[in-house]
Amino acid sequence: MISSCTNEYEVLKKCFQILILLLCSWTVSAQSKYIDSLQQIVGLQKHDTTEMHALLELSNEFLRRDLLKVKHFTNQLISIAKNKNEARWLSYGYNYKVTYYQQIGIVDSAKYFLSLSEKVVRENPSNYKMQYNFNQTASLFYKNNGENKRALPYMLENLKNWKHEDE
Repeated sequence: MISSCTNEYEVLKKCFQILILLLCSWTVSAQSKYIDSLQQIVGLQKHDTTEMHALLELSNEFLRRDLLKVKHFTNQLISIAKNKNEARWLSYGYNYKVTYYQQIGIVDSAKYFLSLSEKVVRENPSNYKMQYNFNQTASLFYKNNGENKRALPYMLENLKNWKHEDE
């Protein structure tokens, strides 16, 4: 009786392991297809908002996996945004640069891109989404550097300006 329970346990354990492997490979495959689709959009080199959105999404996808790719995609995004005079996309690119440089430990470069993002946001005061994203970036930057008092005003401004639940 005990040996049959052990065998059943081993069979269940093996089935569970196989199930986990299948689920993991399915998730990786789905993510790869998403990334491949985004890279195909970028490969068209239309230099339009669709490409900038794809570059932003690729930066987000690789933020915790491959920081060199984040640097590459944000460089492309910033270049296109500057050429097209697209303040919103430029601000988003700068925000990702802040995160990139902070994660690799080059804080002065992160501060530089934070100041560039702030400049773009100040030049576009009616763009609520840009302001919100900048405040998020600035508050996380300062919080992650242990400067909670400097982070707080950005967090409070976002709370004060929060008007819509779906934004």
